[in-house]
Amino acid sequence: MDRLDVNVEIADRCAVVRVNGEVDLSTAGLLGSELENIWHADGRCRVEVDLRQVSFMDCAGLRELLYAKRRLRQQGGTLTLVNCSPRVDRLLKMAGLDHRLDAVP
Repeated sequence: MDRLDVNVEIADRCAVVRVNGEVDLSTAGLLGSELENIWHADGRCRVEVDLRQVSFMDCAGLRELLYAKRRLRQQGGTLTLVNCSPRVDRLLKMAGLDHRLDAVP
């Protein structure tokens, strides 16, 4: 199993979250915690989640992304997925969430 690394860079009310590895039931909590730290710091910011280095994602990862998007939106912020890996892109499309999660190629 791949390890999950989540790196966050915040500047001028914009956060870039780079995710590397597998996002599954055992690792999704790490992603969720990092996203939660962002909306606690400034929920009105723009968040871009870069998923180009994600080798696997399951519904636990989708749940964390949906929850973070909802919380940020409630506070006036946004969450966009960028550079989705082919596996993540396929999962989003199969789940019908590619438009709801604002996935950008």
